[in-house]
Amino acid sequence: MIVDVQGFRTPDFVPKEMAIFDGTRLGHYLFKPPFPFKRLREDLKREARWLERHKHGLAWSSGHTNLNEINNILQEATRNARVIYCKGKMKEDYLKKVLPSSDLVIDLLEETPALAAVTPECFFHKLAKCNCTVSFVKQLYNARTQSNM
Repeated sequence: MIVDVQGFRTPDFVPKEMAIFDGTRLGHYLFKPPFPFKRLREDLKREARWLERHKHGLAWSSGHTNLNEINNILQEATRNARVIYCKGKMKEDYLKKVLPSSDLVIDLLEETPALAAVTPECFFHKLAKCNCTVSFVKQLYNARTQSNM
């Protein structure tokens, strides 16, 4: 199972978009902000704006799923997973923090090629090329299954 999360810092990592893919089923979520943008420190506001304009194209204010549901979503989706792959130390640390079976989380950073900005596969991104979790989980799944053949 592959999980990808894009987000912001507050200064802790706060998920904004998450996709979960097991080769057959795809889950995709865009989370509401945990608090109003104006409550962020100025340096974190600048970083959030930069991420929106240059990296993932997601606005702080966007979202349709309450962030407090993420633990339940992850636990339900990964309930039968033997291994949960992600890419990147920040994502690995986050998933290990929120999942009860944190020993199942493995970072693919060393095993897979860099993921470049792609044409997003969902409608939430403001950029023509960006980091889209839906695209990334599919790329990571394909890279992982090809390396096992």
